[in-house]
Amino acid sequence: MLPNSVILPIAIPYPGNRLPRGAQLRFGDSHRNAYLKPNFTSPFIPAFAGRRSPSADQHASPSLRYNQVSSCQSQRVMAEDRFSLPFPNLFGNRILEPIRNLMCDQDHFDEDSKKYSRRDIGLYMSAGIGAALLLPGTTDAAELSEKEVSIKTPDGECDAYFVSPMTGAHAAVLVWPDIFGLRPEFRQMGRRLAGAGYSVLVVNPFYRSKKAPVTADGTNTPIQEVRPLARSLNATTHASDAKAFIAWLDTLPQVDKSKKIGTIGYCMGGPIVMRTAAAVPERVGAAGIFHGGGLVSSEEDSPHRLIPKMKASFLVAIAENDDQRDPESKKVLRESFDQSKLSAEIEVYPAGHGWCPPDTKVYNQEQAEKAWGRMLALFEKALA
Repeated sequence: MLPNSVILPIAIPYPGNRLPRGAQLRFGDSHRNAYLKPNFTSPFIPAFAGRRSPSADQHASPSLRYNQVSSCQSQRVMAEDRFSLPFPNLFGNRILEPIRNLMCDQDHFDEDSKKYSRRDIGLYMSAGIGAALLLPGTTDAAELSEKEVSIKTPDGECDAYFVSPMTGAHAAVLVWPDIFGLRPEFRQMGRRLAGAGYSVLVVNPFYRSKKAPVTADGTNTPIQEVRPLARSLNATTHASDAKAFIAWLDTLPQVDKSKKIGTIGYCMGGPIVMRTAAAVPERVGAAGIFHGGGLVSSEEDSPHRLIPKMKASFLVAIAENDDQRDPESKKVLRESFDQSKLSAEIEVYPAGHGWCPPDTKVYNQEQAEKAWGRMLALFEKALA
């Protein structure tokens, strides 16, 4: 491995088996642990092994090497703010934008699934044993009322699941699932949270594309099949959905509108949680992020840049393998929360990305229970 090397993200559609000529790559420091997904048919991928390269316009000759890799491997290059491929221009000096940090990238998703896999979980799921038997029962379970609901948004109607204690009005919690979407395990997590005394809405974030369940095989679905669903959403859809869902919750008699709302998100739900807290700051009082991806980037719409607009207290539970790939993000988050004088518990957990939902291959019950307990402690304080 090269010293100070990074994995940079890029997907280049082009004909033939050669890199586009004159292509320029621009990356900020926050991409130092993002992934490059070579989309090349040629086995030879050029990468710079020197200092910051000169611009493509100068057509200088930086230290250039060719590494023979398969078309599905990641390629490491030196950590610099700008990289250029100094070939004659055929594509109008097209700037190739990096793929946003997405923790569920195929390369390390498969690798980490093997590293953190719980074989017993796979056996339970294959035998049809669901999350109800994997999740510990709540100690203060109450009779619950639950139903499937449809919520109007600016872009259509979202299918969702709502559950609450049978009687009374309670603080509401908006739940954003991971990349595999709304499914039985998230309904069970919603029921458990409602049993602790909250009115809970678990949404299908992909309602614009399809109704839940969005995958036939749940978390056994190849990640490349669901990644396009995640990429169909953006900062604008996140914010507009958050406003619509919270407005809907505030119409319900089961919701105590004198209390702040909580919101939690897993994996790709992490950035949505932050945008929810920023979109409706007067209502969101507590936010939990579990193995969230893409919380910090150099982009103008990076979720962490919204922290000054928020008024919520945060719990940010980071997977150790995510932290290993991007150790700087937690520091940026801490500094941003501190500057805005917001309470934030930020901790790296000794578990793999995706450890909280009970149907994932990397489910870690001990660490999931710890995170769940910290979430309840946050809600008890911030949603009282």
